[in-house]
Amino acid sequence: MKVIDTYNENQNKNAAEVLEVVARVALSYKELSEAEKGKVYLALANYYMNKDHDKALSNLFKASSQKNPEAIRMMAFCLANGGFGLGQDEDQAFKMCSQLVAMEGVKESTLIEAYRLLAELIFKNIGKYEWASEEAMIDCYKKSMELGDVGSLTTLALLTFEGKVNTGITKDEAKKMIDELLESSNEGVNDASVLFNLAKIYSYEEMGADDDKVLDTLDDALIISCDDAPILEYKGTLLLKLGREEDALDVWAEMTELYAEYVESVKEESEFVKAMQNTIHN
Repeated sequence: MKVIDTYNENQNKNAAEVLEVVARVALSYKELSEAEKGKVYLALANYYMNKDHDKALSNLFKASSQKNPEAIRMMAFCLANGGFGLGQDEDQAFKMCSQLVAMEGVKESTLIEAYRLLAELIFKNIGKYEWASEEAMIDCYKKSMELGDVGSLTTLALLTFEGKVNTGITKDEAKKMIDELLESSNEGVNDASVLFNLAKIYSYEEMGADDDKVLDTLDDALIISCDDAPILEYKGTLLLKLGREEDALDVWAEMTELYAEYVESVKEESEFVKAMQNTIHN
């Protein structure tokens, strides 16, 4: 099982070269436990991920049926987003994540991802399903934060400053959370979603309402982000608010060139998109 464990940890190239043979031999042993079978199927799913989607999905199903925590998380993510050719089923994704966080012996990193996905699913479905409530969402973010997730910490702080949801955290407590986070981050923050949260947080009076700091943090996020569109939209909105129309036009040009689908999807509710379209047409 060493080859299997090595591949599941880091998709080691040397392990990949013999993975199929090792997996076939391992699965032939009748004494193989459910947990060990789950690891083998997960390794095969990861191996086929960029080679054969059908085989990857088949092995992912098998791994999750063996109650492999990481496979269950991956399946839930696919169902939540309609990935891997699966139809989107947020209710089933919620049930799978709920099953996952109730299991024993799950790695903290997997639990963090599961709680964050639960929180996002709940937020998107408040009013649609009985399981979706603001209280349940906040509870998931708090559990993820308690496990050390910085993303959940900054999300809770941001929700507190926004004041639209009762987080059970005061603004002074939220400020202390952010101050302690920044003090402990000796090498700086290198997560784009966390930086985006921090940029929004810096816009509040309790955190100094420093527009230059907001813009600098947005630029830091853009450097490492894999999904620039929402960050660019927020930056463009702020630039317009500051009267920096030329800079806003540069942001608009980048958005329309690289993220035309996103622009189309938010055109009805985005202040920035509507303002720029009016500017261009006039």
